[in-house]
Amino acid sequence: MSALISSLAGRLREIIGDRRRGARRGARAQARLPFTVVLLDAQEEAAGVLTGKRSLAGHTRDLSETGLTLLLPAVRIGDGYLTDRDCYLGIRLALPGGPVSMLATSVRFEHLDIAESGYGYLVGVRVIRMREDERASYLAYLRTLAAEERRARRRRRDDAAAAVAPAAPVAGQVNAWAGITPAQVSDAFERFLREGARPRES
Repeated sequence: MSALISSLAGRLREIIGDRRRGARRGARAQARLPFTVVLLDAQEEAAGVLTGKRSLAGHTRDLSETGLTLLLPAVRIGDGYLTDRDCYLGIRLALPGGPVSMLATSVRFEHLDIAESGYGYLVGVRVIRMREDERASYLAYLRTLAAEERRARRRRRDDAAAAVAPAAPVAGQVNAWAGITPAQVSDAFERFLREGARPRES
């Protein structure tokens, strides 16, 4: 019976843990998309200049409505740095349905000790402006990613439920799950609370 209570408590941890992780990821969706970025000064930003300038190519790590996380081989273009606070970034992002452009500023910088996907630098950017039609395309793509993540979470929940589901009873044996009492469920929940309601480390 103790094994049954432990199994119930473990299942509660999995469900709660998956929901918490989902909530944290809700604002951002992982996506590896190619982009190019150029440095712009205040005048160029006002004029919307994106062509004819030296650029740097990389891939995104994740996206949200308000920003992106960029993976890059360097953070310098010519004499300027993508992380300079008085500079703007012109980003051309290759979505599956076609490229979109955006104006952004850097808000986070990290030198990666271990290269990620072949890149040594991470730059988080905040989107300042996009054309309305391109913003609509970008947001539609984000909705597609969110739907895919929801389906993936449902599959993980279904797989976890199948893993702890009771097997068909062997002839002559009583199915222990069929005889669960409210007191046993209460005991499992109490154990779940005592252990901090945290998912077990894999």
